[in-house]
Formats: sequence, structure tokens, C-alpha cells
Amino acid sequence: MTYCGVHDTICQSDWLPSNRLPGEKAGKPAFSLRTDLTIAAISGSILTMKELYDIYAGIKCLGDIRICEDGIEPNVRRLVMICQSHIDTPDVFGIYLLHPYVEFATSTDYKFTPAETGLLYDILVQTDLIGTVYRRQLGKRLGGISTSLFNTLPWNDLRVEDGELVIDGQGNAVVDHRAATRAPAGIPCRDSRDGRWQFKQEELDDLNQLVAPFWRDFQW
Repeated sequence: MTYCGVHDTICQSDWLPSNRLPGEKAGKPAFSLRTDLTIAAISGSILTMKELYDIYAGIKCLGDIRICEDGIEPNVRRLVMICQSHIDTPDVFGIYLLHPYVEFATSTDYKFTPAETGLLYDILVQTDLIGTVYRRQLGKRLGGISTSLFNTLPWNDLRVEDGELVIDGQGNAVVDHRAATRAPAGIPCRDSRDGRWQFKQEELDDLNQLVAPFWRDFQW
């Protein structure tokens, strides 16, 4: 069982961790060529000092899209979106898990286009798969969505203005409860008879491994 952070939810998983990138698991379609090339460029790149600064300093913007790694063998590397940060915990971030497989979309997934994110392909934000990770697990910014687009997502209970959390006089994040103003990318996935069920299980498996370094420090 893994505690998954932002919305005080408990995620349960009995599935073994994987060292594969999304698209390399049995039952999942392969990445498109342009996605493969993007991942290859990320993993094989030599970072400049400016890019290193971007990784290790000042990750502030909610809606940023970055690579996240668990740093544990076998390693999991996934695209994530920053969905929570706090001035009192500058080394910890909440994330949504992302994937590009539109045909696997459910009612909790929301599609963003290249024009909206700056990526080369459509991406799905899985608002039911939320976790907490350390800054050191995050790579450089690859794209992102604007504050106005970020605020179209459902269950985003932290008020955001100009890409920053709104903090009240007591230092707490201001909470808003609102429904999505963006149509979901798919219909509900109700049980294991749905072909998307196994896909979601594998996605939860990856999320649990990504959040493991953080929650291992808070076991009790």
C-alpha cells in the first residue's frame, strides 16, 4: 500500500515494479517514432549549466511537464505534470502521471494538444494518479500548460494564480473545490472486463515506484 499525497488518497497495488518506459510493457502499444526520439534525446543529452540550474533550483510552475525517475534499480522514468508545490517544502512536489495513449483514455484523463503543452504529441493527464516526489527526481522542463489550462482540471483543490499556489495569512494553501471545465478524454473504466483496466493497473504500478523514495522516508 502506498500513500499518494495530494488529495489524501490511498493507492493500493499488488503489481511488481517495472524498469520499462511507457509503451514497453506487454499489452501497451509502442511509442510513436517521434516520442521514442524525444525520450532518446532526453536520456542521452549532456545538460548545460542553465539546464542543471533549472533542474535543481526554482521549480515553481504548476503545470510543468518533466521527466521523473525513482532512482532505484530497476529504474522507472515517466513524464509527469507538477500539480502541487509549497513554500514550506521546496524540495517536494505533487505530480500527475502522464501518458500519450489516447485510446486508453478514461473519464479521469484529460487530453492536451501540442499547441497547449509545447510537446510533439498529445498527452493525457491522469487526474486519478497523483503522487509526491522529491525535487531530485525531476528532470528538466520539457513543456507545460498555462495556469488557465491547469485550472480546467478537476479535483484541483489548491488555488493557483500566476502559476503559484495562493497562500493565506496563516501560511496555508487556499483550497477551492471545483469540477472540471474541460471534457474528459474517455468514458469510465468500471471493472476488469474493460480492456483499459490492466493498463490503469500498470500505470498505478509505475506511480507507486515513483513515489516510493518519498514515502519510504515517512514510514511509521
